[in-house]
Amino acid sequence: MTYREAVKYINEIPKFTKKTDLDHTRRLLAALGHPERGQRILHVAGTNGKGSTCAFLTSMLTEGGYRCGLFTSPHLERINERFSIAGQDVSDAAFAAAFDKVMEAAKLCMAKGDVHPTYFETLFLMGMVLFAEAKVDYIILETGLGGRLDATNVIESPLACIITSISRDHTEYLGETIPEIAGEKAGILKAGIPVIYDNTVPEASAVIRNRARALTCPAVGIRCSGDILAADLLLPDGTTADCCRERGTCPHSEETDCSVKKGGDLAAGQPDVTMQQKEWRSAGTSSGTGEGADFVAAMLGDLVDLHRQNNVNCMEAEEKKDKDLRESLENLQETLRETITFSASYQLQNAALALTAMKLLQPEHGISDETCLAGIAHAHWPCRMERLAEGVYVDGAHNEDGIAKFIESVQELRKTEQTGADGNKENCSQCCNRSRQGKTLPLTLLFSAVADKRYREMVQELSEELAPGKVIVTEFGDSRGASADHLAGLFRENGIKNVVALPDTEAACALALKEKGEGLLCCVGSLYLAGKAAPILRRLVK
Repeated sequence: MTYREAVKYINEIPKFTKKTDLDHTRRLLAALGHPERGQRILHVAGTNGKGSTCAFLTSMLTEGGYRCGLFTSPHLERINERFSIAGQDVSDAAFAAAFDKVMEAAKLCMAKGDVHPTYFETLFLMGMVLFAEAKVDYIILETGLGGRLDATNVIESPLACIITSISRDHTEYLGETIPEIAGEKAGILKAGIPVIYDNTVPEASAVIRNRARALTCPAVGIRCSGDILAADLLLPDGTTADCCRERGTCPHSEETDCSVKKGGDLAAGQPDVTMQQKEWRSAGTSSGTGEGADFVAAMLGDLVDLHRQNNVNCMEAEEKKDKDLRESLENLQETLRETITFSASYQLQNAALALTAMKLLQPEHGISDETCLAGIAHAHWPCRMERLAEGVYVDGAHNEDGIAKFIESVQELRKTEQTGADGNKENCSQCCNRSRQGKTLPLTLLFSAVADKRYREMVQELSEELAPGKVIVTEFGDSRGASADHLAGLFRENGIKNVVALPDTEAACALALKEKGEGLLCCVGSLYLAGKAAPILRRLVK
């Protein structure tokens, strides 16, 4: 088929296929000659932050001289975006050729009684073909939905599994509660394979640690929030090796900051009470040098030392490394703040996850900490608090946690740019609701949402927390989208008086820019909206 024919066919697949199981995907891979085997793969799951974390991982490996294949979803503008090789989307010709090979394999399997591959399954198989033919050094593989039953979970031996933040989304498929959703995400864990996970939600972390313990997976939980950087460590034998939050709380001694305990069985979904945190509050005096990345080296050094001693003389071991570990942990967060080019504060967490994974795998890839930080600085992931022009941002937040982090990022932008990075009101680099003569510049929102998302809660949170001066509600030309009139009514119900419903995306973007004036314009509510609005806004602001 031609490229256009292949894309059209793929888009029609949901109309005539049904959900398949992992054995079905395995049979298709076998028919393709197992292109996934022998590949060095990093497997990434989570509710939010997967794409950004994948981007950080890919950029660090690329900075280190490796050729990477990146598989992500969804796409924003063109379906080719789902497959990136050496930093470039695959060509139309390569896309069509991979599609033909997958269809040939599918016909062979269907002749034996199998059903047609699903939309996502087809794309995943194409990715494996493309990456194998391109002879990439590493594959960064993002799950599509969940993890346990996701087509990507046929990968048998990834180098590491990374689980980003977990919150309520796709509840009709993954479950209503955080522990249920975390259980689906933790389904990607493989026996003995290290897992690096977001440790900001205790309910989710407990499930991931339980799964890691059951599979004897080394596990590192990372929490990067405000002035706190914390690392929880779990050894394959169930031993936890951590430092206490503050001096005087360690069960071993009131004079040291260590905690080494033997893990036991835990009730599913219950917080691990034996797991304390290695955590220090930043004194705000970081030098901001690349030395901050050494925190993982020190952390893992503690882990190895304490494991070898098996709870013997643990206080001595902790005292020996305490100073270096304190300094490196205190330095990392400021280092990342100065390194990350993203506007969103939540990207610190994603960068910390990716950097920890890279440090764990340093014997495999041999990339220095300084090179990793350069990779983080050069990373780019579109439509995640992406700055298109002065005071114009696009974010794909579309669920409870995403909206909360979007709100936090906007509030941080207001605070930071009100005074400027150096505290001088005259040095604001971007015009984002900074004060002028005691007044706050207006905030304009460009909003739309998919009908099956919790858009009522989104509208309420945005209205209450940000109180935008004007909201332009639009649509993105898809049957799954909620109507602009309906969404506009919800904003009015939540106290926003200046609301306009304008279904045409181009007209809505033009009006939003006009209403923005010298204030801040943020596009939010759906990745589909972000993908459609971003190129229009870029064109209009030129």
